[in-house]
Amino acid sequence: MEAKAVTYRIDRPALVAIVLDAVRGRPDVVAAWEGGSAAWGRADAWSDADLQLLAADEEPATIAAIFAAVEGALEAAGGIRGRFVVPEPAWHGHSQRFYHVADAGPYVMLDLVVVHPGVAERFLAPEQHGHAIVHLGGGDDVAAPAFDAAAHRVRLRRAFEEAVGRFDLFQPLVTKEVVRGHFIDAIAFYHGLTLRPLVVLLGIAHRPLRFDFGARYLHDDLPEADAAALAELYAVRDLDDLADKHARACAWFRVLADGIDVEAIDLEGASAALRG
Repeated sequence: MEAKAVTYRIDRPALVAIVLDAVRGRPDVVAAWEGGSAAWGRADAWSDADLQLLAADEEPATIAAIFAAVEGALEAAGGIRGRFVVPEPAWHGHSQRFYHVADAGPYVMLDLVVVHPGVAERFLAPEQHGHAIVHLGGGDDVAAPAFDAAAHRVRLRRAFEEAVGRFDLFQPLVTKEVVRGHFIDAIAFYHGLTLRPLVVLLGIAHRPLRFDFGARYLHDDLPEADAAALAELYAVRDLDDLADKHARACAWFRVLADGIDVEAIDLEGASAALRG
């Protein structure tokens, strides 16, 4: 099905501009940069606005004031139609909120992170987050961290060993639910215990720097034939179709498992090529 673009008064660049205008010149905002699809050069009319604002300090009042300034600007620009405040402490250590603005339509969402200066992770590593588009600030505040290839290889090895080590053990859970005629149970196990580890191995094989992104962006990161084959495995009609695709997915997984040598993956070269 071909997607039809819908035009709203506020598009993604306009949404980014609204936020930047709201914080430009504020002493409590040290830097601002854009990530997400824009950082990978893949933004389109459907893409969200992913913005990080580096706070001058970590005082709750400072964080609250920054969000208040942005929300005031969003209200003035058409009104906030939906908002979700990520409960704290968030997994990344920062403060994060998601917004839908009425005049931006239902698809272009603002993902806003107020970055705490004391937290090392700032979503600036190009290996995982692309090349951030810096709008405000500079220098060390927005510098990409050094890539630790040894630590990344440890994570790759652990993910590979876990996926391979448990795969065969759990596949009978899919098979027996097919035999029982329990489609919901069978497809839930198939997605979680068959396709998920298959995606892990595909990630290690084709995008080792961000192997852990799950199914996100696979349509861009996999070879076209592999992306099409994976999409077909996700499209299950009924129990008979599930049994067939389960067998095909298992066979593909085992081929990948036999062919991947984690120690031979050139992480340093991949990082250097990405950083230019």
